[in-house]
Amino acid sequence: MSNLSIITDAIIAAAEAQADEILQNAKNTASKIIEEAEETASFEAEKILKQSAEKIKNIKEISENAAVKFLATDLLRQKSEMISSLLLECEQKIYEMDDKKYNELLVRLLKKYAHKDACGVIFFNEKDKGRLCDETKAEIEKAGLKIDDKP
Repeated sequence: MSNLSIITDAIIAAAEAQADEILQNAKNTASKIIEEAEETASFEAEKILKQSAEKIKNIKEISENAAVKFLATDLLRQKSEMISSLLLECEQKIYEMDDKKYNELLVRLLKKYAHKDACGVIFFNEKDKGRLCDETKAEIEKAGLKIDDKP
């Protein structure tokens, strides 16, 4: 072998060794970068998962509250309609009562609901005021109320 060959072989061997070292360093750096990226991705994925679970929980609570509120509102509406219907029906029955039953009903209501020592005015329209018998008028006054037709 000639000196030139020996020198060339030595340079090539040194260059290959240096290239292998550079390649190994690059591989190590790439592995670290990949490992850090995987850790960051895992952390971010866990964070997103927790946030999503919290959002789902909040949406579920809001939905449940809205459903309960809707059902309660609907129930109140139905009760209100039922009460209104009953009041209209009762009002119609009172209008259709004969005068004797009408007066008896008023006396019963006064005895049941008028407070002792009450003072105030009970208003009747002209038609209903005309239906009152003297006994009912006396019971109304006895209950401490006055009869009037103008509020």
